[in-house]
Amino acid sequence: MDKIHSLVLSDRRQMSLSGVSHVEKIDDRQAVIYTAAGMMTVRGRQLKPCGLNTETGDMTIEGEIDSISYGDRERKAPIGIIGRIFR
Repeated sequence: MDKIHSLVLSDRRQMSLSGVSHVEKIDDRQAVIYTAAGMMTVRGRQLKPCGLNTETGDMTIEGEIDSISYGDRERKAPIGIIGRIFR
């Protein structure tokens, strides 16, 4: 059974996620996260991960969250080097 992805945003300062499969990048301005619903990009200021449980796929991000966008629904993990060559 596939994991379910959910998102709870509180006052644009704290975001709780479930269904996280991989965190590709997170810095103070952007986070790129792969979820059960596809790739997700979070943009803002002073972003920081406050919790990540790799077993359950739960994650919390705090900071000033300006935007949340989803990319390709089918990409639930980063493309490896071989995948990039043969795209």
